[in-house]
Amino acid sequence: MTQFWRSAARVVKAGGTVALWARTGMSVDPAKTLNGAAIKAAVEEILNSELHQYYKQGNTLTRDLYVDLPLPWTIKTPVTGFDKSGFIRKEWSHNTETSETEALGTGKTLTPEEFEKLMGTSSPVARWREANPDKAGTEEDVARKVRRRIESLLHEVGVEPGEELLRGRTEFVLLMVKKKGEERT
Repeated sequence: MTQFWRSAARVVKAGGTVALWARTGMSVDPAKTLNGAAIKAAVEEILNSELHQYYKQGNTLTRDLYVDLPLPWTIKTPVTGFDKSGFIRKEWSHNTETSETEALGTGKTLTPEEFEKLMGTSSPVARWREANPDKAGTEEDVARKVRRRIESLLHEVGVEPGEELLRGRTEFVLLMVKKKGEERT
């Protein structure tokens, strides 16, 4: 990010803004899914234990909504010219029990099978499958384990087999870093 911020300092006009946006992959909405808090916790536990080593820095930065993204004043050699006091960070639905992204149209009702397929498109799962070709697509597949755990937790609260549904959501962050205006004399 050092080179990015140096380049931004050169090309962004005085008073201009650098806007950075990221979204997470689909996750379980605990407020709109039966047994949602338990399902969300179980999914996160499996992902953290099974996929941790398959996350790259970019995956972690976006999953965590850029919380550790280097900013012009936090990098080893700070880039001057940006207004730290005017920094804006806006998150939608991160670590909340409510679903404020609903108005953005990012929520989706899914079957556990659809959730498994969605998970299968993520880079960490793809890397896990490359490292575990004998388990990919079987009951030992990390995405299949998540699906089976979701189904089990839905059954625990009375959902019948074949009727399992969950609500997924995507979380967002917007970072706005303003370049200082020209000083007038």
